[in-house]
Amino acid sequence: MNSTTTSPDTHIDINFTSGCHADEPNQSNTTVVPFLIQPSNAASKPLIFNQLRRFRICLMWCALDHSSCFGKFISYFIFIFFTILVPLIACFSARVPASAEIDDPISFNLLVQFPESGSAIIAFFTLSRFFSRYGLRQLLFLEGLKDDSSYVQRGYTRELDKAFRFLAFILLPSFLVEIAHKIVFFTTVKISLPYVSSGVALNAIVFVFVLASWVYRTGVFLLVCVLFRLTCELQILRFERLRKMLEDCDSDCSSIFKEHGRIREQLWLTSHRYRFFIIACMVTISVSQLGALLLALASDSQKTFFNSGDLVVCSAVQLSGFLLCLVGAARITHRAQGIVSVATRWHMIVTCASSGSPQCHTPEVDDTPVSTHDTDSESSDIFVTISPQEPYLFQTRQALVTYLQHNHGGVTLYGFALDRGLLHTLFAFEFSLVLWILSKVIVLSKVNTFKELQERVTKRVMGWKEKNISKAGREVLIKTVAQAIPTYSMSIFKIPGAVCDGMNSALAKYWWGQTRSERKIHWINWGRLCTPKDRGGIGFWDVHAFNLALLAKQAWRLIQGVHSLFYRVYKARYFPGCSFMEAELGSNPSYVWRSLLSARDVIREGSLWSIGDGCTAGIRSHRWLPHPPAFHDGMDTSLKVKDFIDPHTKQWDRVKVNAWFLPSSRDEVLRIRLGGLDSRDKLVWNENKSQTFSVRTAYQVALRLHWKSSAEHSGVRDDKRFWNRLWRLPIPPKVRHFVWRASSDVLPTRANLARRKVHIDPKCAICGVHDETIIHILWQCPLARNVWALVRGKLQKCDTSALDFLSLARALSEKLSRQELDTWAMVAWSIWNARNRLLFEAVQTPPQIILKGAVSLLEEYQRLANSRLRT
Repeated sequence: MNSTTTSPDTHIDINFTSGCHADEPNQSNTTVVPFLIQPSNAASKPLIFNQLRRFRICLMWCALDHSSCFGKFISYFIFIFFTILVPLIACFSARVPASAEIDDPISFNLLVQFPESGSAIIAFFTLSRFFSRYGLRQLLFLEGLKDDSSYVQRGYTRELDKAFRFLAFILLPSFLVEIAHKIVFFTTVKISLPYVSSGVALNAIVFVFVLASWVYRTGVFLLVCVLFRLTCELQILRFERLRKMLEDCDSDCSSIFKEHGRIREQLWLTSHRYRFFIIACMVTISVSQLGALLLALASDSQKTFFNSGDLVVCSAVQLSGFLLCLVGAARITHRAQGIVSVATRWHMIVTCASSGSPQCHTPEVDDTPVSTHDTDSESSDIFVTISPQEPYLFQTRQALVTYLQHNHGGVTLYGFALDRGLLHTLFAFEFSLVLWILSKVIVLSKVNTFKELQERVTKRVMGWKEKNISKAGREVLIKTVAQAIPTYSMSIFKIPGAVCDGMNSALAKYWWGQTRSERKIHWINWGRLCTPKDRGGIGFWDVHAFNLALLAKQAWRLIQGVHSLFYRVYKARYFPGCSFMEAELGSNPSYVWRSLLSARDVIREGSLWSIGDGCTAGIRSHRWLPHPPAFHDGMDTSLKVKDFIDPHTKQWDRVKVNAWFLPSSRDEVLRIRLGGLDSRDKLVWNENKSQTFSVRTAYQVALRLHWKSSAEHSGVRDDKRFWNRLWRLPIPPKVRHFVWRASSDVLPTRANLARRKVHIDPKCAICGVHDETIIHILWQCPLARNVWALVRGKLQKCDTSALDFLSLARALSEKLSRQELDTWAMVAWSIWNARNRLLFEAVQTPPQIILKGAVSLLEEYQRLANSRLRT
């Protein structure tokens, strides 16, 4: 090309005279920085050949040397072995033992092999084609590197080192995570191969080969990504050199045009060589991530580091390699477009300076230095040194700028230019896809997400461990402090069962043990402790049921607050065509929505439809009677309640009700008072008289559902009167807890300890005749009899033949007055203390002192309690 036409009437000649670069020193007086590591025999052999030899040695050790037939054979053999055979053997020979209580990881492991092996196959054949068609020198553009300036050579050497640092930065952390995952994986699964004896350590052997296979496949893929980035960085350095030429007074248009043409030619070669690799990798990553997403959505098993860690590592490595390619291509496009802007401003400044325009500053020859800052910014001012003796022709500069505007250069894929907007879109798509799958395959499961709640509760409880607090004091601390910590989180999310069990376990350990190091006996399971006090429990919150009750409160807001923003947002997102009670989980639901739906059973159990016009409530589908309705045979269960209401009188149609309902349900239906003419069916809370929702009543419903399988025995309701009277006694709280423990048969007597497999003589330490049961030590033992003989009142006439302490306490609560029952409880507690002093301190307390101490403590407590009430 000897000319460029800018208009039909103007012909501009471009003089292609060779120019020298101003920033290049004399080559005879300069030592060129070697491309790779400085060789020891640089004086005898050309540097470039020595560097190629060293690079070929590295490829040979990586089994990627195709310079000879033997090297090619070894390369293909290792490629097939590590890329295909080892993954297949590892996938189809791994089995999870039947006794292992874990999720099966085989499906996720199989899924990971496809993208890893696919990327390695694409990268390997890309390298093979490079070596067979181009060779290392042409692949890395080393032939033309000797003609570049020292600035480009030094920069290319730095970028080579930086590129392999990128490779190590991605590969090493991923390798450490992969080792941790494979250790967990192979210590759980069992490897079995046909024709191989079970005595061979197959797990260890396959573990080593699988790690080597992962390193090989990942390394080959990342190597091609690094090579592409390296060639891109070479062209970026040349664009920087071209930028300096535009700021140089001694460079003419022909040298700029030739340099830009050389860059465009090598960019075209780079695009031609790597286009298939980039497109294939993008398709492989997209398809593999979509497949992983579908598998994760279809799987109901919990996603943990054991069964999905390999998938996360694979996604991270693939995205990192693809990011290297896209960043290199984006930087080239950025620099190429920047050259056009620099050339335009250069043309303007030179034109103004040549015409002597007063609006342009023309510096002297030695006044303004050339800007040599290596920066991506295009906003800094350019100060060009103008030589008045050799002005540039306006037409030549105009033609050059026009050429650069229409041929700025960049990476293309099959003729399609990759501009920065498209590259950012591609990366955003892949990155969003990877984040999507990572959000579904959570390596740290929800248990670990909410683990902080359990740790906070445990830490708070551990702070109370070393303090000597009575059972009553511990009850107050657990109810008011410890169980209040997770309340806010439980109002929004359904806490995983493992976290709830962990919090219950920490609280139970604190309740039954005083210090951290002591051995504890859990006399009653936590479930019974969480039952209400009128049913023989302590009334602790069961974390599972309390969580459902708090979520039911939010669900009730969705049902009642139809005008709130909360309702409008969730209705538009999750149940636009139905009510909350009929809504389904839907596609891609949030965890908050899943949590709200989990509380719907509490709403169904505790609510009741108040009948207005009967258009909403169904005969079978809705709960509108206190008990499930009973029908005659042939009843259409799809009917609405309105079908049994007279449309004229708006009252029950007794003929239809009598015809279809059985007598057990007929009276319940007719007792319902219908609303007015304009009233509609509405859902009301049926667990209290005010029909107002409360967390306390919702908790009772959730508790009822949680323990529905353990039906109440017939005697529980008979015990309510006793338990209520016990907890209302005006005695010290620790004494009430003592009576509860004795009535629940959980005092650490010798007989109870022996029943718990503690090696101890069950005989009574005082009389040595009978087993030391609770009823014996507190009522039948000679020490107890002597104390009870001193007590006045009806107690002397009570029957003493009770089989257990609960029966005795229940009988006494019916016969004794409140004052006598207070005295009985205090004396029983004093007898137990006297027994402990005798057993542990060898101090025997006379019966008169036991009784006197009990009565004086009771009188003092009641006196202080009454004075506090008066004040």
